Amino acid sequence: PEAGPVTVSSPVSGATITMAETNRSLYINNNAMLAALTIWMPPSVTSGEFVELCFANPITALSVRDDTGGPISQAPTNAYGPGAAIFMRYVDGPTGWVYWK
Repeated sequence: PEAGPVTVSSPVSGATITMAETNRSLYINNNAMLAALTIWMPPSVTSGEFVELCFANPITALSVRDDTGGPISQAPTNAYGPGAAIFMRYVDGPTGWVYWK
């Protein structure tokens, strides 16, 4: 999927990243494995939009949330690196964000 320009973030373990409304591609530039990280999806998306999450190094406990902080069913709970990517897709109606395998 085409995700657009990349935003780069270098969080510490335990951080929360809130994606901006215009952000559809996020590169986590962690220089070492992180024990925990939370990512909130961007607000105001339309049906069918993708968000790409890519990781420089593994994340042991990953929490991917919707734009209000609610959990996303079946979202990955960890991430691998270097270069591993996770794609999320927004589906209209009560479904919302889904992990796109």
